[in-house]
Amino acid sequence: MSTLLQYALTTTPFPLQASPAGGPATVASLTLVATNATGASVLLQDIAVRLAIGPGATALTPDAVGIVPVAPELEHWKLDETQRTTEYVEFFFVPLPGYAALGANRSLSFGFTGLAVNSVAGLTKVRITEGGADEDLERTLDLTKFPAGWGNTTFEAESAMVPYNGSPVLRWSGPAKGSYSIQFYTPGTGPVTVENLANSGRYPGPTDPALKLQQLTIFTLRVEEMIAGVTYHAQQQVVVQVVVPTPVISRFVVTPADIVIGQPVPRIQLEWETTNVSKLHLEGVGVVEGPEVAKGSRYVAPDTTRKYFAMGDGLTSYTGPAATAEAEVSFVQPIVVTNFLPWVFDDHRIVALGDVARALQVRNGLGFDQYPSDVCVELLGGVEVANLGVPTAGNRPGYAQVVGATYQSQPDQVGKMRIWEGHYDQKELRPIDGGVINVGACWGIRFPNGHYGLFWFAGGQQEADVEDPVFHVHHWTFQFNWIAYPPMYVESEAETVR
Repeated sequence: MSTLLQYALTTTPFPLQASPAGGPATVASLTLVATNATGASVLLQDIAVRLAIGPGATALTPDAVGIVPVAPELEHWKLDETQRTTEYVEFFFVPLPGYAALGANRSLSFGFTGLAVNSVAGLTKVRITEGGADEDLERTLDLTKFPAGWGNTTFEAESAMVPYNGSPVLRWSGPAKGSYSIQFYTPGTGPVTVENLANSGRYPGPTDPALKLQQLTIFTLRVEEMIAGVTYHAQQQVVVQVVVPTPVISRFVVTPADIVIGQPVPRIQLEWETTNVSKLHLEGVGVVEGPEVAKGSRYVAPDTTRKYFAMGDGLTSYTGPAATAEAEVSFVQPIVVTNFLPWVFDDHRIVALGDVARALQVRNGLGFDQYPSDVCVELLGGVEVANLGVPTAGNRPGYAQVVGATYQSQPDQVGKMRIWEGHYDQKELRPIDGGVINVGACWGIRFPNGHYGLFWFAGGQQEADVEDPVFHVHHWTFQFNWIAYPPMYVESEAETVR
């Protein structure tokens, strides 16, 4: 079985070159980058790196003297031990306690400096072993020593990170005597080899199609030359990370959100808009895929108050939390308050919320010119009230906000909680003073037995005035809607209107 991580081995200088036979040793450094490209976290007990020792072509260094191993301390790893034999030196790196998990698209960088290269060109191997709970996994990387003095090559990406569907720019430069190619893989292109490249240049070039990366991608520059009948080749790798945007559900609503009990039920529609979402899950409705994920709708047919929940999956290689949203449709009870002829000075409507009788009463006053007209709510029987204000459209307070509001007891006196007042000019039929209540204004109700309720102003209208021999009366209608919650209500469950 292959290793869990992908490995990229780079050298300085590149390509690696043997030391001159009669001169000072070439001192090189190796960098081994281990990348988790699995899309999920992996657990690692240790990683061991073995380098061959000896004077021949298959060995890297004549001895291990002077090699300084560098652990990826920023990722909370350390060098645990070093084993030396006459044939190899092996370095064992381990994670610190609590850091054995390497997240998706995360990398570990192991360094080896002060490495004296032996004087014989040829192919050596670097063995990597991942220690696991059940078994060890191994991988061997080829490392070629070019003849001494061959020349240096550079290979780099202009940026190590690109946006989602962005294209990297790769640049290289090396001796003209070598031949060059670039290899990479993406899910959209499959394996790609770009051959017969010049000894310096950029990829993609001006005439090449742009790459659209959606996940971490490893690019490999391969350099080779045949010298005295022997083919020498080396490769340098560049890792390009992709910044995957967070999925967002920017709009998720039910239209209409309020269904008044006793009136014909209209067609009810869920509507949504998203960005950076690949698939949308609608609880109890279905899964949305394709172009409609960005913007779409579904008809639903609830028969009681309930919430709809949406969850949006991220784009390819996104590993963060999914986007979520919720929308509520409420089946509400209406309270209609209408002012009557002037000889009816008060009109009391007793309303019972939940199982509490006489929870509140709505009182309206006169509607003619000589007297102010008002609508008051009188709380009875120890009921408390919280003014929740006027929320933004489509964001009426939920159960948690109703329960968490600040409640106050109201004395048992009519008119203590006045929610509208004013009077009308006889000719123009318009409010002169006082404030007209805003549509959507909400109040929370807390009952002595632990029940909570929510009622809000749903709308109102000025109707035709009523002519009377004595008084000139203006006829208006206000409507309030309400929901009552049981004591053990859970907001994620469908609401039940009492």
